[in-house]
Amino acid sequence: MSLLTIFSNSCRVFMKEGGSGVARSLLCRAMVRFNEYRYGIHTEGIVTARELGLEDSEYHRYSPTDYLQLSKVLADLTIRAGCDSFLDFGAGRGRVMIVAASHPFKRVLGVEISPDLAATTRQNISRAIPRLCCKDLEIFCADAAQFKVPPDATVIFFFNPFHGTILTRVLDNLRASLRERPRPLTVICNLPPLEFADQSQFEHQIQACSWLKLLKERSFGPESRWLIFCSKDPTLRDRPG
Repeated sequence: MSLLTIFSNSCRVFMKEGGSGVARSLLCRAMVRFNEYRYGIHTEGIVTARELGLEDSEYHRYSPTDYLQLSKVLADLTIRAGCDSFLDFGAGRGRVMIVAASHPFKRVLGVEISPDLAATTRQNISRAIPRLCCKDLEIFCADAAQFKVPPDATVIFFFNPFHGTILTRVLDNLRASLRERPRPLTVICNLPPLEFADQSQFEHQIQACSWLKLLKERSFGPESRWLIFCSKDPTLRDRPG
């Protein structure tokens, strides 16, 4: 990113959020540069659903999750080393998978419908894996609605990848997986800024899911909200964190 672009973005943020917003934006930029260099990866850039060849309006664009926010949310989890597995729906270029794999998960999985993004994720994983705590990472190029949830998946991640019937089927598949193998489950949702209309559709559906209980809501500034849920079946213990 050029100095001119950084200056232009800083001016825009200052008009909306003031000096504190600019400081937060610059810290975010520094974290991106540090982590991309640290892991030897490239995960930046926004790609629209149309650019990915996805004509169904229920699919959303690819936009990478903020490194600093993700690290703070994952630090709040109680991860059972070698037991918990992480699953990212809409894995994009693999940023979330790689940050998750810096923690002691048993394995880290991702589902991505775009062959191009999935291929980039594989490349990024191969570069980053020497620096990761978890060495078992796998990206599946598949339709999330048809993906069978592995029985050891205990932490699920969404960054607004889709809504409507696709999200309904994914949530139904998660519920079916819990019925087949009861276990604690945490669902982490990174919500995009309110200016994106499809955010309300995703949030409405996830909030209305009867078998999920909202544990925590986190905010990192006026344009950033995270929701953390757990399964609330009486036969399943709540997951701390």
